[in-house]
Amino acid sequence: MTGVLSLLSAVAGAIIGHSILARLLHSRIAAFLWAAGVCGVLFVFLLHAGDTAFADFIGWILAYAFAMELYLFIFTLSAASIGSNLLAMLDGKPATQADIDARYDERQMVVLRIDRLLAAGLIADIQGSLVLTPAAMAALARLDDAADFFAHGSRV
Repeated sequence: MTGVLSLLSAVAGAIIGHSILARLLHSRIAAFLWAAGVCGVLFVFLLHAGDTAFADFIGWILAYAFAMELYLFIFTLSAASIGSNLLAMLDGKPATQADIDARYDERQMVVLRIDRLLAAGLIADIQGSLVLTPAAMAALARLDDAADFFAHGSRV
């Protein structure tokens, strides 16, 4: 299989895998990491089995990483878009201006984000106080590692 065909297959597999796993895992982030990771490993094996020169090998891996980053950027941009969320809200049922104002009220948006963090298991409500879970602490530790590695300073 040529490098281009291998790359396109890996990217398509990751996108399709993400779509399927997101429905099964109920976590879009975990689904993306699993799908992109597994397809990335398979892509590396395909490149290695094809006796690819080292410089080409690195180039194809970087192309895969770029494609996954581009997909993640586009996916998160559309998922976080107020416009796309508004269209989804209006799909199949009309809403008044008051309904839209209530949904996009600043306080409601914070409540929605808190609900999502609770659902993702990143925070917990313990006796009326929100606290980080071990999963959130691990994620923050990885963010700190990345900030240190790229010399971005603290995450404050």
